[in-house]
Amino acid sequence: MLIWLASYPRSGSGFARRVMAAAYGIGSVELYRNKGVDLGKVESSSEITLVKSHDVPGEDQYPAIYLVRDGRDVLVSYAWWDLAIAQKKDINNVTEEEF
Repeated sequence: MLIWLASYPRSGSGFARRVMAAAYGIGSVELYRNKGVDLGKVESSSEITLVKSHDVPGEDQYPAIYLVRDGRDVLVSYAWWDLAIAQKKDINNVTEEEF
């Protein structure tokens, strides 16, 4: 059974996926990293599988969980991600001017 897990980037979908796996044993896939995901296989399975997406909802009838996070928190999370991942900076030594 396919359930969409939709959110704006940096809204906590990775955290939600880890909680669902640890607490309920629910698996998940991410369309962006697993480009070879067979959605037909996911939807025909009897197991619940969360499918992470940042896309606009489509014209299907699958249930969806929409994660909403305060935009101020998203902005801070994105800023730290940008410093650590995109700019490859040591976030333990970031100055206020860099942030």
